[in-house]
Amino acid sequence: TMLPVMKPRLYTIASSTRQTPGSIELTVITNTWDTNSGVEKTGSCTDFFERTDTGRASEPVWMDCSISPGSFQFGEPEVPMVMTGTGTGVAPFLAFAKERDWYVQNHGPERAGEMWLFFGCRNKAKDYILGEELEALEEKGVLTHLRPAFSRDTAKKVYIQ
Repeated sequence: TMLPVMKPRLYTIASSTRQTPGSIELTVITNTWDTNSGVEKTGSCTDFFERTDTGRASEPVWMDCSISPGSFQFGEPEVPMVMTGTGTGVAPFLAFAKERDWYVQNHGPERAGEMWLFFGCRNKAKDYILGEELEALEEKGVLTHLRPAFSRDTAKKVYIQ
């Protein structure tokens, strides 16, 4: 063929199947860049998501996808969890926090261990895409320690490593 085969795009689910049975949430950013000639390009898959605009859709949006089984196994809910993620890499940790939130809602907070999240991105205003959701989980006590770091918002660079 004249066109190369497009490789599959892999995304991590950012939701709890117990909280939202029958649906999944993804964390996706629109990937744009300028070519050497100055033309702005957009990633194929993220452009598709952008054009679909699920936030304005009046009907559910259906997409063909497949789900690969993960290898992560949750421990007992009282075991503390420390998580570190940058950018959209925070998606699985958001799913873990939502799963813990479901547990607390259904079994009470007594056995829920501490949950730390160290999250890093460049700019709070542009890149803290899940900030409101993460802060709401912190206010509920699900995320017991939310530690965001924004590497470009101050003269001194701040990182989570």
